[in-house]
Amino acid sequence: LGAHLGDEVVVGAWDLEDEHPGIVLLAEVKDAASLRDMLADEISRLNSQTGREVPVILVDDPARLPAAGVEALYVLVTADHLFVSSAPETLRQCAAAAAAGTGSFLQSAFGAQIAQSYADGAAWLLAADLASLRLEDTTADPATHELLGFQDVRYLVVEQKTISDQPQLRLAVSFAGERRGIPSWLGEPGAMGTLDFVSPDAYAAACVLAKEPRAIVDELFDILATVQPEELEKVLKFEDETGLSLRDDLAAPLGGEFLLAVDGPVLPNPAWKLVLLVDDPVRFQGSLERLIEAINGKLAAEGKATLSIRRDELSGGTFYTVASSDSTVTVHYTFHDGYLIMAPERSLITQAIANRINGYTLSQSADFQAALPADRYTQFSAVAYHNAQKLAGSLAGIVPERAGDMSADELQQVRDFLLQLKPMLFCAYGESDRIVLTGTGLMSLNPAEWAKFASPDRLLKARPQSGEVPTDRRPWPDRLMH
Repeated sequence: LGAHLGDEVVVGAWDLEDEHPGIVLLAEVKDAASLRDMLADEISRLNSQTGREVPVILVDDPARLPAAGVEALYVLVTADHLFVSSAPETLRQCAAAAAAGTGSFLQSAFGAQIAQSYADGAAWLLAADLASLRLEDTTADPATHELLGFQDVRYLVVEQKTISDQPQLRLAVSFAGERRGIPSWLGEPGAMGTLDFVSPDAYAAACVLAKEPRAIVDELFDILATVQPEELEKVLKFEDETGLSLRDDLAAPLGGEFLLAVDGPVLPNPAWKLVLLVDDPVRFQGSLERLIEAINGKLAAEGKATLSIRRDELSGGTFYTVASSDSTVTVHYTFHDGYLIMAPERSLITQAIANRINGYTLSQSADFQAALPADRYTQFSAVAYHNAQKLAGSLAGIVPERAGDMSADELQQVRDFLLQLKPMLFCAYGESDRIVLTGTGLMSLNPAEWAKFASPDRLLKARPQSGEVPTDRRPWPDRLMH
């Protein structure tokens, strides 16, 4: 079939809420006569094999399409195009538009969005008129959508393209005006100081710039008042009982930048770290102490383990430790140069500060720089970074002889697979009337390699057999990665 078609295949859909929505596949035709002959032969062959008429109807003239179609797949071949649909009326509309050559769709705002993607070049793209889909959804509550900020959403465009030899996956959601509600919580692109506390050895890191935290809390309370008023009552009751304001005591001291990373050993316990931009550390620390005091009151009333907070003055600064009375929870944190750094081990915090001072940072590493999208943006609203090679390297020294029925050679293949993956980076940009997300590193392996690695046979081999008592008590997916 492909030998008879052009380089482009399109699937279009509209009126999805109708009983017979308009769905069509269309393509340019190289040789209409040869294509018709091939399709006719194929339909005849299928009829002979099945012993009945297959529900595929080949038509070469739109005028010959039935007024009301039976349940079948209609294939219309004209001199220049192939149209396939289960609805005859859809084929008539498409054939008429193609014959007229008016390009009315491209003159629409939605068509202009798609035309722009074509102009920039794309291997494939998916575009959706979200505003139309929302209008067709009779179950949606317009007032709720308005409050959440989704009433203004217009178009979604997802595309894969190559820029400067770099494959990229790009997603863009556009709005009718300036972002409002939840979509507005993503801040404008800017500098990310929290990334300086992450080393080039990190397995994963995610950083977000948000708009002013107090404004987010205000909008969240407005949303809860309409969508889940009972939950808002619980929050207000908590504030009344504790004298602690989520807006003024917890959100106000924050600066609107948040980072979570896994930077160090993954096993036996992940070396995670949380970094927050804090405008008023003294006030925020006081709020944390009051919050823990309030939580302890509830835990004690329920007979559960309580939390304690300890302050230690060390040469490297003031460190705090929060621990549960049953020793199941222990976290450490400190404030440094306007940031809160939290981790399960104090050494991870001191190392993060030292790395920042010495310039040993993820954002300056060769892997991170190579993964940056080749586009016009120089700053981001959010980033998410993942380096599977670092995971493979951290596990190399503790690989068992076998896992389930997987041999040492098969386990080595798993590690080799991870080592082939390039670092992946997703960057989000919050513009005034749209949000753009760009991903790189996703195409570092072809689909055949992914299928080979994730074959059912291999996954089943990694599971313990019935009756087998594994010496490694972790869940079997963890042992597979191990």
